[in-house]
Amino acid sequence: MIRYRLMRTAKRCPHQVSRLHRELLLHLKDRGGLKYREIAKLPDFAGVKMNSLGSLYRHQKSKTS
Repeated sequence: MIRYRLMRTAKRCPHQVSRLHRELLLHLKDRGGLKYREIAKLPDFAGVKMNSLGSLYRHQKSKTS
């Protein structure tokens, strides 16, 4: 569901894409149990450096808590 929204929103509002990336990252890490190394290999995160995934995760986690 989130991936579909990410692809659909990419053309309309580029600033929302980063928010959807953070939401997807949160779900993959918390619910999916994936590690940053595994997440960085996914096509949706191809342009994101592995070192920045931690800060993206913490940013989204602080917003949801």
